[in-house]
This record gives sequence, C-alpha cells and structure tokens, in this order.
Amino acid sequence: MSKEQQHHEQFMYMQYHYEQLGLSLKSIKLPTSKVYIYGISIGILLAMLCHFGFDFYTGNNRQHMYFGDYLENSIIGSIAISFVFPLVAIFLLIIAHELLHALSFHILVGGKWRDNAYLGFSTSLFCPYCWLKKPAKKAVIIISVLCPIIVLGFGLFTLSLVLYNRTVLALAFVNIVGSGGDILYVFLLLRHKSKLVLDDPTGLGFVLVQ
Repeated sequence: MSKEQQHHEQFMYMQYHYEQLGLSLKSIKLPTSKVYIYGISIGILLAMLCHFGFDFYTGNNRQHMYFGDYLENSIIGSIAISFVFPLVAIFLLIIAHELLHALSFHILVGGKWRDNAYLGFSTSLFCPYCWLKKPAKKAVIIISVLCPIIVLGFGLFTLSLVLYNRTVLALAFVNIVGSGGDILYVFLLLRHKSKLVLDDPTGLGFVLVQ
C-alpha cells in the first residue's frame, strides 16, 4: 500500500470517528483543474502587484539590482544565471515552502513531528505537498497554510525593497505564484464555520467538523 493510500485510509478513519461522536461533517474539495487555474491566477495577480510596488518604491532604478551582475561577464556565469540558478532556487524554495507548512503546524499543535505532518509528492496533483495530519482549529490551519507566502513570498519581497535587488524579487515571485493554491484554500475555509478542520491529503480541500 502506498503512502497516499495509507493517508487516505487514515483520513477516512478520522471522519468515521467524528461521525460516531454524532458530529456533522462537510467536505469541501476543488477539482485538480480548478486548483491549477484559480491558484496560478491568484498567484500571478499578487506577483504583478508586488512588481508594480517594487518599481514604484525603487523608481525603476536598475543599478546594482541583480546578483548576476557579478557573473554575467563570463560564459559559465551566464549559464549559471540563465539555467542553473533558477532551477536550484525553485527546487530549494519548493522544499522550504512545504517545510514551513509542517513546521508552523508542528509549533502550534505540539507533539511529535511525525504525528503532525507528512511531506511527500502527490501523483494526482503532480507536485510536492504537505498533509497536516491532526484535526485542528480553523485559525491554526490558516496560519500553517499562509506561513510560506508570508515568510518566503512577502518576506523576500520586503527584503528586495531593502536591498533594491531584482534577484530577490524574482525569488519572491516564484513563491507567491506557487502559493496561489494556499490563498485559494484559505479563501474557501473562511467561508465556512467549523469546530475543527481535517486537512484532505488527496487534493486541495478539507472536511469541516461542525
């Protein structure tokens, strides 16, 4: 049995447990196609707003704004700037993004790390994911879901303003665009009342314990 199947069974068992306690459950889940369309659209919109904010703040001054300025005069440097650096940066940001989901949730709920969250790769969404294993209050889920965009998205955006650096701005863009699904998740969650929230390991969605 794969990890995804194990998590699905664990998720179904938690729902059964709350149903036996006489609590009502409400499942909210978006199809994969809508997750990509809405999530990426939201992320791109936020990234564009940050880009306009950066140009407004810096006066569109391009002096000393790229870390690559120190490398671009060599062929190896140009290759590193064009291909190697972006791929490595995106890979590291994806790992950091999912780790921040898990770490923030672990800090808020306490207990053992392996009982709180699982980091893996979803074959259905074809992307890395973090499953928050424990049922938690809505506020805890929201903080954990938004932690990456706050730290790696808006945090790096703020740093780019301080440093006047477009390389840092580009890193912020990568995480903001990649956090569109998180924003969508929180938007859906805020529309409903609940005592507890069960994170769905099979896609973008959750079950509300009411």
